[in-house]
Amino acid sequence: MSTAVDVATFYRALLAGRVVPPALLKAMLGTVPDPNGDLPGQRYGLGIARFPTKCGVAWGHNGDTPGYVVYALSSRDGGRQAVLLVNEDAESLPQGTGRVFLDVLTRAYCGTRR
Repeated sequence: MSTAVDVATFYRALLAGRVVPPALLKAMLGTVPDPNGDLPGQRYGLGIARFPTKCGVAWGHNGDTPGYVVYALSSRDGGRQAVLLVNEDAESLPQGTGRVFLDVLTRAYCGTRR
């Protein structure tokens, strides 16, 4: 199981070009509109999403596995990052909880700067 620090470290390394070759990272970051995305204006690439926020573009992904829900956002330079881990099954959360998670996550993201 990964910690929030593990997830943030992975995204810093990925977006800095230390995980995949430059051509593959460029292809990953080429995005298309995602009408079913979690945020209005969200776009999706190859395994990574582009999220518009009030403080600029964030890259990351969400996911869930039995017992956990994870959202992660990172700027390209890694100077802004936020990771939200929730110990709960996504299916058991009340309707609208995802929106609350995203509000908390984007506030944390926009409030951080290394």
